[in-house]
Amino acid sequence: AAGGIAILCAMDGVIKHLVQSNDVLVVTLGRYFFGALFAGAVWLRAGRPTLTREMWKAHSARGVVIAISATLFFWCLSVLPLAQVIVITFVAPLLVPFVARVVLGEELRRRSLIAAGVGFIGVLVAAAGGESLSAEKGRLLGVAAAIAAALTYSLSIVLLRGRAGKDGAIVIGVLSSIIPGALIAVPTVLVGELPPASDLPAFISLGLLA
Repeated sequence: AAGGIAILCAMDGVIKHLVQSNDVLVVTLGRYFFGALFAGAVWLRAGRPTLTREMWKAHSARGVVIAISATLFFWCLSVLPLAQVIVITFVAPLLVPFVARVVLGEELRRRSLIAAGVGFIGVLVAAAGGESLSAEKGRLLGVAAAIAAALTYSLSIVLLRGRAGKDGAIVIGVLSSIIPGALIAVPTVLVGELPPASDLPAFISLGLLA
């Protein structure tokens, strides 16, 4: 689990690099396009586990949530410092117990309430620091989007929890790239611009890390 989080942090750094010179939707699509290629390779190597109609249907709802969360998060990285975005979106795991209570009916423990309270204070401290929240720079909107990204991400984690025991990591990895990528592809094709060829290695590494 710690290794997975470390890889995600590295991926965030690549995203921050790419959104400086590319459209947010293009970077988001690149993450899921190249992610699907690597996830598909793992799926093939594993003997092509069955992707049933029920799996596609169940993961479609999660795919919508992932697409929204990723687009919001990637956009935040284009307007806020990387460290600040990461700290603000750390609220996501604090929200998971509450979302799990609503979606899965899991027990809400007292320690979750205490941790959430302390965590939200930390988020407020991080969000209020420095001039990065200057209204002229549109940073307040960036903070709001980061919080929204954290909320939708926590929902995607809870939905994942409901499928993990049924589908397995390989199936989830493939569908978690294909479905959001297909959803993001439509607006990206309509309004996005092709990234420079020099960014291709970064996009490939983005997919590999994903």
